[in-house]
Amino acid sequence: MTIDLSRYIGRHEEQLVAVVQSRLEANTSSALDPNLIRKDVSDQVSTEEVITFLEKLVADELVFANNIKLCASEQCSEAETVNPLTDEELEASRCSICDQDFADAGEPHEQRHYLTHSPISRDIRWMIVVHGFNTRGPWQEELSWNISNKLAYAAPILIYKYGFERLGIFFRSRHKELVKKLGSEISSAIEKSKYSERAGPPDVIVHSFGSLLFSKLLLSDDFSDLKFGRVICVGSVISPQFDWKKQIDEKRVEAVLCHSGGKDVPVRIAQFAIPDSGPAGYLGFNSPSVENVHNKLFSHSSALEPKNIRAQLENGGLWDRFLTAPVGKFGDEDEVKKTEWRPVWKIVRGLSRILILAFLAGSLVLVWAVSSSLFMCLKSSLGV
Repeated sequence: MTIDLSRYIGRHEEQLVAVVQSRLEANTSSALDPNLIRKDVSDQVSTEEVITFLEKLVADELVFANNIKLCASEQCSEAETVNPLTDEELEASRCSICDQDFADAGEPHEQRHYLTHSPISRDIRWMIVVHGFNTRGPWQEELSWNISNKLAYAAPILIYKYGFERLGIFFRSRHKELVKKLGSEISSAIEKSKYSERAGPPDVIVHSFGSLLFSKLLLSDDFSDLKFGRVICVGSVISPQFDWKKQIDEKRVEAVLCHSGGKDVPVRIAQFAIPDSGPAGYLGFNSPSVENVHNKLFSHSSALEPKNIRAQLENGGLWDRFLTAPVGKFGDEDEVKKTEWRPVWKIVRGLSRILILAFLAGSLVLVWAVSSSLFMCLKSSLGV
């Protein structure tokens, strides 16, 4: 249903009405930011006038509005994305994003949040989630719980756990084995989904090393028949040069969102340890086909913390918009981080992996030697 705002012309600035009308019709984001709207109108229209118009639309039930509490610290105030404080944080008087008490950061301030009646173009039919290399992915259960609570229907979620991988990340041969296991598991799940009410390509959320395995799955000839819905990459160690446009053009995936973090250290050094990897979780992807959304406060797994999962999946949240809204621009303009990246020389990456492996091997030998010496000393002291 198209919302016609022409009746407000005369009572409100015509250009202001036109800008809000275009945002409602574009349906690219559920958020209506008064400051961004004012910039699009003209300097002659104040933010207060924009807010007055939006409040009129709220009163006429044409848009939504709610009040949110925001941390007053300088770090959170300068963040590109809005992170509303949860009831738990307000009760504890501490922000989990900047890790500051309200006594130091200042009392939280209230902000009016305006939302459109954005239509949903698709539902979440079912989903696959894959974790990183040094964890069994406890966030997957949190995500599953939030998805289940969010939807009015049951959306199956395949939680793929390949176990702890430490040394295996250094070797392409191990990558290939893990990709084969992942592909077989997904193939089986897709086949089973054909006999359910939720048949269709699954949406995918991948984290860290799991994102690299998924990218290699897309390039594998053994699984070229697999197709996916929308893909969310978090803390991704995929190369920013990965050709997502080709995957989208060939209908392998529908759309891609890269949620990157400004404090994600592991992905920045990944190329020196993990073959074929790169810092997409920090820089985003070079491809214009990808929605690159950057939060400079996020570290490697911040987006997967319970508080942030809930915020991103709530109505109007970033992931909610990406998973359910029409294909287009899902983030706010000031959230996007564009990049052009190239890996360091291949010989440098190869030498760095050799040095890391040599260090690990030396550490294991040292631990074995110390343990043996302690055992012999203990044995001698006991007279055994």
